[in-house]
Amino acid sequence: MKIFCVAGSLRQGSLNQTLLNYAVQALNDIGVDVVTAPFKDFDLPLYNGDLDTEKTHPENLLKFKNLMADTQASIIVSPEYNHSIPGPVKNLVDWVSRLRPMPWKNREVLLMSASPSMSGGRMGLWQLRIPLTACGAFVFPEMFCLPKAHEAFEGGRLKDAKTAEILHATLKNFVQHLQS
Repeated sequence: MKIFCVAGSLRQGSLNQTLLNYAVQALNDIGVDVVTAPFKDFDLPLYNGDLDTEKTHPENLLKFKNLMADTQASIIVSPEYNHSIPGPVKNLVDWVSRLRPMPWKNREVLLMSASPSMSGGRMGLWQLRIPLTACGAFVFPEMFCLPKAHEAFEGGRLKDAKTAEILHATLKNFVQHLQS
């Protein structure tokens, strides 16, 4: 099994990228093959129907599509902006939705977030579920949200053992779901 994982943040030192790095190691530890790429590799112009032709699809969109096609599922670790989806993440979802066949259709997706807030980005993930589901993705019912993420890591590891246990259980449940 191979899972495509991406942190939807362009910022260097992103808490969401730190969470993704930790999750990738946890997945590797249980024998899951993981493909990752920096979100900046998928930088796209704002969706514009005039650019939406098979002859003019942005190269970065095709990179994302090919990584999806080479894997069985996805994990998206997304920041939360103003209790919603960051513009670049929503823009990527919209661009991918225009490809045929629809890459999101029947795609298994786990959503995670890291945020300095007390909600850990949960409201943004609920918003992200909507367009993914509308595109036919199966968004795994469990989500992992890391509150106070700016205080949660030390040396790339989660400091709190209970939080690490919850993350590992979420990842394990997702992998077991994929295998069933």
